[in-house]
Amino acid sequence: MSVDPTTDFTKYVGSLVFFKCPKRSWIAGVLESYDTSKKTGTCKATRDGGDTVTKLKQSELYPAREESLDEDVDDLLLMTELHDSTLLDTVRRRYFKDVIYTNIGAIVVALNPFKYTIPRYLDSEMPKYQEEGDVIEKNLPHSWACAHNTYHEMRNEARNQSILVSGESGAGKTEASKIVMKYLGALSARRGTDKDKEAALAVGTKINLSSPALEAFGNAKTVRNDNSSRFGKFMVIKFDGKGFLIGANITKYLLEKSRIITAGQGERIYHSFYLLLRSKQCREKFGLAEDKKYRTVNAGQTLNNKEYDTEEEFNEVTQAMTKVGIPAASIESMWKVLAGVLNFENVDFVADGEGCNPTT
Repeated sequence: MSVDPTTDFTKYVGSLVFFKCPKRSWIAGVLESYDTSKKTGTCKATRDGGDTVTKLKQSELYPAREESLDEDVDDLLLMTELHDSTLLDTVRRRYFKDVIYTNIGAIVVALNPFKYTIPRYLDSEMPKYQEEGDVIEKNLPHSWACAHNTYHEMRNEARNQSILVSGESGAGKTEASKIVMKYLGALSARRGTDKDKEAALAVGTKINLSSPALEAFGNAKTVRNDNSSRFGKFMVIKFDGKGFLIGANITKYLLEKSRIITAGQGERIYHSFYLLLRSKQCREKFGLAEDKKYRTVNAGQTLNNKEYDTEEEFNEVTQAMTKVGIPAASIESMWKVLAGVLNFENVDFVADGEGCNPTT
């Protein structure tokens, strides 16, 4: 919905409107003045601070009703007024009440809360969703609900289904994907014999354990996100005719290969290199020096990231790779290759007549 270009905003002077703030996008405020000849207005924010914005175009104003400022719906399609301003205001208010999920029909909008402690989203709440029928109707919007509805649609229609997780860097795509996979594994293991449940849970556990390894070798710190995925993932989750989880394929694409050797200012190369240097056992086995000696890990001048490069994290990644079935010799070879890359990047080639001499 957009504003009628013939709208006379002079009648809204002194009233609440939504206006487009350069710093915070659409926010609510009072229209203080409106120039009919230039069709521009001046607004002062109310709930979001005291910002005053002048020379607002007509397209940057939208009449607000007092009741719309308190409207709260689980599905944005149920709002009485559909406009960028009202949609954003509703999602923003829900976010500050720790309600991070909102539906737009079949789409789930998720805002990254940057914390794992919101009570209504703890795993202990998952059974409430699993106990519902084919469609989630009683519980709040959630990635669980999306997974639940998709699973039952797959079973009822006996057809492949897709869930697309998209968003900008730091939006929470990686976590959303893990939430969906974990729910699908748990849901498929709720019915059948004990043997069927055990098998489904085992497959689900392996799928979830793949995440630490994928993140270690494919995620890195950027200026916007400390754990940014630098590759795309296409995951195929397989179920049998009874709805039990029986396997999965994960295909990676568009890996940012340049980040193996360099990173921009304030960024880092892949987590795995720092994990390697935090392992006392690997440093001794592969003859590695302290991290500041290596150009590659110092490329972005950001060595420390305590959450993602501790020895405990190294052990967790190694154990996860073991549990998903990667042989110990192969795991050691992976770390050994990384050690080789670190050393090779410290090599300089110096001109020497018609040839050259490598130096370190």
